[in-house]
Amino acid sequence: MAPMIAASLLLVLQTAGPPVAPGAAAQGAEWIAVDGVLAVAGDRVITRQQWDRSVQMAKAQNPVATLEQEQELRFEVMRSEVMALLTAQAGEELEVPAEMVEAQVRYRREMEEDARGVVGYRDALEASGIDPLDMERATRDQLYRGQWEAYVVGDENYAGGRPEVDRFIRPGELRTVYRLAKDTLSRPETVTLQVLELNNSATGGQENSEAMAAQIFDELEAGASFREMVDLYSAAHRETDGVVENVPVPALIPALKTFIEGATPGAISEALPLVDRTGGINGVQIVRLLERQEGEPPPEFRTPTLQRKLRDQVTEQREQRLLEIRRLELARNSYSWIHPMIQPPARPQGR
Repeated sequence: MAPMIAASLLLVLQTAGPPVAPGAAAQGAEWIAVDGVLAVAGDRVITRQQWDRSVQMAKAQNPVATLEQEQELRFEVMRSEVMALLTAQAGEELEVPAEMVEAQVRYRREMEEDARGVVGYRDALEASGIDPLDMERATRDQLYRGQWEAYVVGDENYAGGRPEVDRFIRPGELRTVYRLAKDTLSRPETVTLQVLELNNSATGGQENSEAMAAQIFDELEAGASFREMVDLYSAAHRETDGVVENVPVPALIPALKTFIEGATPGAISEALPLVDRTGGINGVQIVRLLERQEGEPPPEFRTPTLQRKLRDQVTEQREQRLLEIRRLELARNSYSWIHPMIQPPARPQGR
């Protein structure tokens, strides 16, 4: 079907009265639109009914709360439908045995008929507004789409011969991934602290914060309750009595890290700099070490479970990257058209 013909296709139904041309629907109520083409993907089209059905399924899985979310979901559904048809057609163009695909289509239909009964299966399709032939076509598309993806990523399930890429991950590549990810594979030492913060904006300046901290430290040394001092003076963490759990030691500022290295549980620091998010000093803090949790070094590279985990991660990342690249190429090199009324919500600049 030529793209311009498909784009202008409109299915109408005469309701009553003498025959009139479909174009007269704009002037009278003799004709109502029952379906129409909303998108073209290669040599296939997506009708309003197909799109509406997919939108309802998507909304059932991901409910929307605003008109903007609704508009974005409807556009994403259409974009996904177009790409699904393009990849299915790309799969048909590969050297995949058609008889294998048709056998799989029959097998899946027969499995459904065995599970629900022939009549029950047809009734279930009818209740969902799906024609049996449409269901077979959707199954066929799914199989060809899966074969195209297997071809792109080098999956052994590709049935058309040699895939596009080699899926094997070389030992040298795996060792490089291990070296780059080594820090994320270890568990750093963490500490649980009790923190009293004196903010310059509350005390009137750095000198006032330091003077107040010295006074509080003396009271703590004399036996005052750290929790009560937090409640009286601290600018943060009052709701937890100053307790901050599971703080990674490598993330601490140098002065606090130095205190932690030589401290035992129960030790209280003198006044330490209070560093804000910009790296500037905005007061002082007094810290009490409550608990220390030892870290764990990364597992050795030769550990079999680690190598399997790294290989799976590398494979998944590579496959996603390959599929994204090839989908973009497919979209650029194929004819596709989406009705102008289906657009993503306009976003203000800067979002």
